[in-house]
Amino acid sequence: MGSGVSLPGGIDNVLSDFKPKEGRYPLKRYKAAHDVSRVVHLKREAVNFDLCVVGTTLEIPLNKIAPTEARSFIVETTHPYHIDVRCLHDDTISDVASQSFHSLATDSRLLIDILRPGITEIQVVIDFDFIDHGGSDVLNPHYHYIPTVLNLRAIYISLDVDSDRDGEIEHNSATKDYWKWGMDGYGPMLAMKTTKTRNLSPISDERVMSNKADGDPKLSDAVVRGVDEKEFTILKIRLIMYDVAPAEYQVCVSVDEDCKQSISIYTYTIEGLLRQMIGPETSETEAVVRWPPPSSNARSEDIIETKLLAQGQQLYDGSTQSKEFVAIKLSLYKKKEVIYEDKIYLRVCTWILPSPLAAPVALYVVDDKSEGVTETTVDDLRNTVEAIGASLVTIPRHKVTSHPEGEVLSAWMACGFTQTTEQTQTMVAVAMHQDEDSKRDLVLGSHLNYFTIGKVWGFDRIMATPPMYPYFPLGALLVSSLTPGGETPGNWKFGDYPVGYLPQSMTHFINSQKVQPIVEVFTDWLANGDIASVVNFVPATGPRGFKVVTPSMYICRDLLLDFRKDGEGFLCEGKTLNGIDASIKVSNILADREFWKMNQHFQSFIDFNRKTLRRQLGLQTDDFIELPALWQRCKGDKMRAVPFFPNMTSMMCLGDNIIIPKPHGPKRKYQTLDRFEKYTSDEFKSNRVTANVQFVDDWQRYFDSRRESRSYRSSLSSHVLVQRRPGSSPAWWEIEMS
Repeated sequence: MGSGVSLPGGIDNVLSDFKPKEGRYPLKRYKAAHDVSRVVHLKREAVNFDLCVVGTTLEIPLNKIAPTEARSFIVETTHPYHIDVRCLHDDTISDVASQSFHSLATDSRLLIDILRPGITEIQVVIDFDFIDHGGSDVLNPHYHYIPTVLNLRAIYISLDVDSDRDGEIEHNSATKDYWKWGMDGYGPMLAMKTTKTRNLSPISDERVMSNKADGDPKLSDAVVRGVDEKEFTILKIRLIMYDVAPAEYQVCVSVDEDCKQSISIYTYTIEGLLRQMIGPETSETEAVVRWPPPSSNARSEDIIETKLLAQGQQLYDGSTQSKEFVAIKLSLYKKKEVIYEDKIYLRVCTWILPSPLAAPVALYVVDDKSEGVTETTVDDLRNTVEAIGASLVTIPRHKVTSHPEGEVLSAWMACGFTQTTEQTQTMVAVAMHQDEDSKRDLVLGSHLNYFTIGKVWGFDRIMATPPMYPYFPLGALLVSSLTPGGETPGNWKFGDYPVGYLPQSMTHFINSQKVQPIVEVFTDWLANGDIASVVNFVPATGPRGFKVVTPSMYICRDLLLDFRKDGEGFLCEGKTLNGIDASIKVSNILADREFWKMNQHFQSFIDFNRKTLRRQLGLQTDDFIELPALWQRCKGDKMRAVPFFPNMTSMMCLGDNIIIPKPHGPKRKYQTLDRFEKYTSDEFKSNRVTANVQFVDDWQRYFDSRRESRSYRSSLSSHVLVQRRPGSSPAWWEIEMS
């Protein structure tokens, strides 16, 4: 709250260079939605008072105050440069010259445009005569009636926000309730709630004053702490008013009823603390704004500002369409009548999934020591991430067992980010009910920002592509689908959802984000549905900066045939599956005709997905790298497939390293790498992949399905949650959208 910010237009006197004919007050209401024409009924032959706002028009029906015999009227005002007086007669608007009589009709209405705030009251005198003077000038008319007087208190008030996204809050911007995409776009955005502000609670000014000295611990936990304004969308109520408004006038801020769970609006108390006015904690949709006292030396052009902090809350409840815009209204009441209204529309800040090639900040892995699982995999990951300056966080398994997806972290959590003009920050999407905050905190920790999306699952069914210019500057979202774009290769079923393998609520949410277009990838033939099992990305030199990795049973068969020429060998040698020896002879695999027929069936789905990616993302054949893979039918669902050996496609890019599940392919005793590993390393080298290849043995930890959560032979990528460095260029609001 402060004063002394001067508006254009000069000081309040008749010598100002601002003239009525040049237009309205410099901070005018640019659009009709902001211009208010308000009908005011005056008492005849009396002194009336009204409070009016710059940029509005008062409409006075003259027949309500004119005597029956009156045939003409005259208007005089004490501040001709603060208001503009016109007459509406037979749908014709004409200027009303001062000290001139004008003809009066039964439908005559006086229009008073409020141009500037006044340091004193503006007096408008309306008098009548029974003679029709025909518009002639009469300097000293003989009045036959007592005049009607209107004393106006002209004020300026507006609800302002940074609408052109330059970091500055403009005065009454013409674009504060419009949205336009692109580099030359405009429109304000609503910042998302973070864990750092989740403990803010409604608290009265009286409680602040009465408990501050006592050191109320609840008060301290709730509001007495530093507030980072970059986490909010800053609004300002700007007011020019020389004197305190009469008691019957009130200023309120409000949102629609269906938005009260979607947004919180805070204000600072007189002690500098933060108090919630509107939001889930207050259950209020409207709050009174305290009119600030005038400065002792304030002039009529000085602005008194009241700062509000807005923040998006739970923007999606899992059952309705995700909100894109939230409207905030500023209303000026005269008793219970709204005499002025200003409105802004905030576009909900988009949640973005980072590229799978973005630099990792942290890895989260469930700790399995209590299950007797060796920690070789975790140790390998820790060494890798620490070498690139990231961190590895292990989560005790008992803290995630309450969730249906349990230790499969990527199924119910995803690390994305939000971006405003003020900051870019990591934001974790969590699939849980609102009342499970305590369990969420145990997993994520207080240092992570997050929001909930309801009790849904399926984040492992979503993957962002790297940026692809010019059509996908923030990448596209690859989404698991029940049916491949409406077509069905082989004998397969049709899905029930618009975007297949995801719950419909998740589909609505990702559709509302807009800036990362959706590309469907057919994965319903997989038992786990993990999209990383059929498509992934690695960094490479070249125009695109990456290569697309997909599995191929044909590559695998050729490698096995080539390996058999030099003698017998085994796959998965020395490994057990459910306590049974998992090793199998290469010759036995090659001789199983039904096995290869089944793999051809599943390969047809992979080939279809590759065609889909080429068509929808504009990829070429040279953009793909195929890695050996084999499939077998899932015991619990014969229609779906599980990897025959650890799927190398479900790799993770961590900085300059690519972590690949060790496939345990056939190898000779004198070789360091098995045949599949060597092929992968050679392919990456020939395709100019810029990261180092590191094979990690995740067999015991994830592939051996000894527990129910591992019955689908999960992979490393499903169980490791990667928090990647946020950031996008261009910013999401700078993207050209139709």
